[in-house]
Amino acid sequence: MLTVLWQFPDFAFRTATPFIDLPAGVTLNIGVAPGNSYSKRYIKNFPVVLTAGEKYVVFANGVLTGGYAPNPDSRNTDFTLFVKPMAQEVGTGSGVDLFVLHGSTDAPTVDVKVRELSSAIMLIMRLMVISPLFNCACTKYNIGFISWQRS
Repeated sequence: MLTVLWQFPDFAFRTATPFIDLPAGVTLNIGVAPGNSYSKRYIKNFPVVLTAGEKYVVFANGVLTGGYAPNPDSRNTDFTLFVKPMAQEVGTGSGVDLFVLHGSTDAPTVDVKVRELSSAIMLIMRLMVISPLFNCACTKYNIGFISWQRS
């Protein structure tokens, strides 16, 4: 049985950890506990098996309790982990590699546009979907999220 490898007490909303190395080929239990808690009483537990040689970015997102507006597209908003394989700790080439995650549980499907690019990057993003990686020059961008209109 694998014991606790990493613990991030009182992990704040909208923050990130550095990349960490975890063993592959075994079941890891990623547990999420209440704030101010060092207990093993998890709100939610996620068993995962990682692939050797792969890099991942993982996001915790969703709703644990009721009282929130339902998703306008009837998408599932339950608390879960989103796993993005093929993560990169450094960019490739001379630009910035980035991707978009639509994680706003009460928002509809949106168009995502990068206005400064001549070949406008546009994605149609549904809730709980991660875009592919795309590369752009290192500069400041305005990324717009516009309500998607079905045709």
